[in-house]
Amino acid sequence: MGLLIDQYGLDTLFDPIVISAAVGKLKDEAELFEKALALSNLKPEECVFIDNQQKNLLVPAALGLKTCFFDTRQNDIPRLRSQLAEWGIQIP
Repeated sequence: MGLLIDQYGLDTLFDPIVISAAVGKLKDEAELFEKALALSNLKPEECVFIDNQQKNLLVPAALGLKTCFFDTRQNDIPRLRSQLAEWGIQIP
């Protein structure tokens, strides 16, 4: 994950980036997202969770986070940008 963050400059677009393995929690555990909320000092409705598995969107959605499915096989970046733009998030 660190390589992807560096390669695509994700840390310039998203803050914080919380990686489940680094936190020691799974994506089906609310504690992972509660940790991200605490680190960001944001409310759930102010946050976006992007994942390539629909099942991983359930817990963050239940907590009130905006969720976005990103199909890595299709790699539809314009669709991802469009979804983020609907939420007022502009990606350069």
